[in-house]
Amino acid sequence: MCGILGVKKGIKIGDELIQQNKVRGKASRVAFETPQGDFFHFRAPTSGCDLNNLSEAYPLTYEGWGLIGNGVINETYFKSIKDENNNNDLYYILKGIVKNGFKFLEKVEGCFALAIFDPKGNIYLIKNTFPLYNNGKVFSSVKFKGSELLEDGNLLNWTRDKLEMKLNLKDSPFLI
Repeated sequence: MCGILGVKKGIKIGDELIQQNKVRGKASRVAFETPQGDFFHFRAPTSGCDLNNLSEAYPLTYEGWGLIGNGVINETYFKSIKDENNNNDLYYILKGIVKNGFKFLEKVEGCFALAIFDPKGNIYLIKNTFPLYNNGKVFSSVKFKGSELLEDGNLLNWTRDKLEMKLNLKDSPFLI
């Protein structure tokens, strides 16, 4: 199972939280920076993804948008937008959001925890079943001191100071 971690600019975290997430994805760790903070994806070799295929590397990108995440989705719906160059099921979520907006998430059947980056620099968090913890300055796949588990189905804008509700998808038939 993969792990994700995001840290807002100017916030220091210890190696312990990185190590806790690393246990979730020993295969690789990808770090990247944005003006808002530093982000990590700890990738495990799951769901048929080729760890050596750079088109499947995180962050996943499409038309200026980005995504890091952990998830397993039902690919039945996604066969219609399948990309021959990418076998990562979360790539289909990103592509669907870019083409159809965040309401597209109502069609996603599966378990996931995602951080989504738009071209304007906004960062959005959403989860369904898989863990995602936050304390306002750090989000992580593993629980850490002072963190709270995010609620399933809430698309949240991770602003400089707080989490703001963007969209409530709790009535989606696919969210558990």
